Amino acid sequence: AVATLSMNRLHMCRNVNIALVNELRSVFNHMRIDIHEVLQAASTKPFGFSRFYPGPGVGGHCIPVDPKYLTWAAQSHGANTPLISTAVAINESMPTRVTQRVKDALKASGVTAEEANVLLLGVAYKPNVEDCRHAPAFIIWEELLALGATVSYHDPHVPSVPQTRDHPGLQGARSIELCKQSVIRSNFDAAVLITDHAAILEGIESVFGDTRCVIIDTKGSLHNRKVSFQVVQV
Repeated sequence: AVATLSMNRLHMCRNVNIALVNELRSVFNHMRIDIHEVLQAASTKPFGFSRFYPGPGVGGHCIPVDPKYLTWAAQSHGANTPLISTAVAINESMPTRVTQRVKDALKASGVTAEEANVLLLGVAYKPNVEDCRHAPAFIIWEELLALGATVSYHDPHVPSVPQTRDHPGLQGARSIELCKQSVIRSNFDAAVLITDHAAILEGIESVFGDTRCVIIDTKGSLHNRKVSFQVVQV
């Protein structure tokens, strides 16, 4: 039990800290303050600061799952975990927040969600791996489909969507080629940068430069980066 809970504690701490920075991003957006500038300034402190980044939600088998396990175990012993439960709820709300930002960005471009053609950049839950377990990309994908959008994806590490328990309708969908010709040919209205794979970031300017496609940046991966396309931060 001690060994299990020692790892569980690590994952809970990460879940709570990610939830905090996700909530701060929302608050700072209302205050018109850049969360990434705040994080950069805070990171100059020589001690007592661990940097966590806001994003589209948490994924993998540990961070989204372990806190729920502890909450269940605590309740079975008559205890409650309000902080952990709130953190889980905040992180689970992030994909819907991303979907709303995509909808807002499309509207600002004069495109309705029903007629939009959207590209998801990355579906793995973290960079440079093929792991899609509990990936928030699939929730965003299904929410966009529910709005009537046409959705494609590109992920150099995930050539086709694997079988998942929660998203069976997406199984077998295949990653499209990512090049300027395909972006122009497909006439994408928006691209959602979900997973900051190195291969995607390295070629993003050559692919989307001087196109009308707006990029919704869910993690701040393009923050302060000089690009020739429109970027909307989540």
